[in-house]
Amino acid sequence: MFTPDNDGRVRFFIIAKEISSAQSLAAAVTERGPFAAWGSSYTSIADANCELFGRADVVLLDFNIGGAAVRHFVRQITVNRGDARAVVFDIEEESVDDIADLVEAGAAAYVPAPASLVDLIRIGLLAREGLTSCSPRVAFKLFGRLSALSNRHFTSGWVRSADLTTREFDILQLLAHNSNNKEIADRLCLSVPTVKNHVHHLLSKLGVRSRVEAVGCWKDAQRRGRLDPSCIERPIVRARAAQ
Repeated sequence: MFTPDNDGRVRFFIIAKEISSAQSLAAAVTERGPFAAWGSSYTSIADANCELFGRADVVLLDFNIGGAAVRHFVRQITVNRGDARAVVFDIEEESVDDIADLVEAGAAAYVPAPASLVDLIRIGLLAREGLTSCSPRVAFKLFGRLSALSNRHFTSGWVRSADLTTREFDILQLLAHNSNNKEIADRLCLSVPTVKNHVHHLLSKLGVRSRVEAVGCWKDAQRRGRLDPSCIERPIVRARAAQ
């Protein structure tokens, strides 16, 4: 069983499309028990290190923000705030592919639409304890996804996200469209040295030596139909059979 903060309260941070919705939901959660809750709109948050996250135990994310944005936040929370649980709410139970994508990004649980306050709190607390629940269809999809990921790990030479920043992702996208440093600098209102620095960092994160190889990572994500910062994967050198 988990141990809440010293004041005895479990801390919920709520991210919604509109700040009024997030704050209203936070007030409702606070009234239901020994909880501390606060909320913000997704446009107010730069990344998971934003001070708005505070010391949240559970981060509730409204799926209505948009699938790509929610996946990005989930990945950021998983990478930068390993002590917090990301729970996505108000997602249709039939959207098994979206749910599987969120779990792959690091979501601890989901709350099907229409999400009641009781369910939000109950599933959030379960996630904080390292527990979750899902429909048989979602479970079947997740087992299939795990099997596919395992096979790909051993046969295709690709592994998990390189966790590019939004700026690095934008630059990689422009590289994929054959833009040079000057063109990228003009497009993003940056200096050429700054662009070169970003390119150096993204090549390092991707574990590649050239821009051509980096663009290959982009094209792989494009083939999978998932173009956002959390879905650019890092290639690895496959071990030889003799090894």
